[in-house]
Amino acid sequence: MKTKIFASTMLAAALITGQAQAQKYDIDPAHSFVQFKVNHLGVSWLVGNFNEMSGTMEWDKSSPASSAIDMTVKTTSLDTNHKVRDGHLAEKDRINSSKYPEATFVSTGYKGDADKGVVTGTLTINGVEKEVEVDVVRVGEGNDPWGGYRVGFTGNIVFDRREFGSDSNLGPASWEVAMEVNIEAIAAK
Repeated sequence: MKTKIFASTMLAAALITGQAQAQKYDIDPAHSFVQFKVNHLGVSWLVGNFNEMSGTMEWDKSSPASSAIDMTVKTTSLDTNHKVRDGHLAEKDRINSSKYPEATFVSTGYKGDADKGVVTGTLTINGVEKEVEVDVVRVGEGNDPWGGYRVGFTGNIVFDRREFGSDSNLGPASWEVAMEVNIEAIAAK
């Protein structure tokens, strides 16, 4: 009887102090992607994707501040629908994917509610680490047809690519990169 009372008291204390465990999720690489957009010579937009990503996250709708994400994007999976251009973008003065085949993001905090907020964390591209803020929106969550539970988010960030060692000149409007991350994650069993 004492054990049950102690366990119930500890659980209640954890819930009251916000220390309840968030659910762990695995990022579903088949339904997640990173898209980027950069101005080309001031006359058009270059849009592309990174097609391979992986990672984990923790999510608790009732305590979103306890959420976390750790994701890896294969820079070698760059795809702008043009192989020659993909080769140019993979070069040393751009994303340098031969030396740095992965980019990562590891969150350090979240401010917001269960529907939207800002994730802070360390973004590493081209071997350069920077603290960034990513605006996020929860797209939805729920049971899937295969007995799993899924949650989806969209995140947006704009940064100056020179901060990450990408200094090739594609025109004065080309320094800014807009990136959208779409993640669908499956609750770990």
